[in-house]
Amino acid sequence: MELQRDKCFYCGEPVSRDGGQVDHFIPWAKYPIDLGHNFVLADSRSNGKKRDRMPHVDHLARWSQRNGNYGDQIKSALQGQILCDLACTNRIAIWAYAQTETAGGLT
Repeated sequence: MELQRDKCFYCGEPVSRDGGQVDHFIPWAKYPIDLGHNFVLADSRSNGKKRDRMPHVDHLARWSQRNGNYGDQIKSALQGQILCDLACTNRIAIWAYAQTETAGGLT
């Protein structure tokens, strides 16, 4: 919540402490392993709309920038709780977005 300034990653609207949801940026349905850099804060409406689909490529640029700027902070905050491997997470994102191209770009 602090990293995203209490705002939904997707729509930018404020998220209350009890109304926020942790979303897998690369959907769990695509890659069912929890990696710390793959998590974003979302409001229930945006998370419900995204469901198990890949986020629009515009979100990918912001997600990549966020991880580049705050990757060490994310790793440090989640250390010992969730696996954090930014290089691996980036490779998974490249793979997942490449799959959308072969499926007609359904982002």
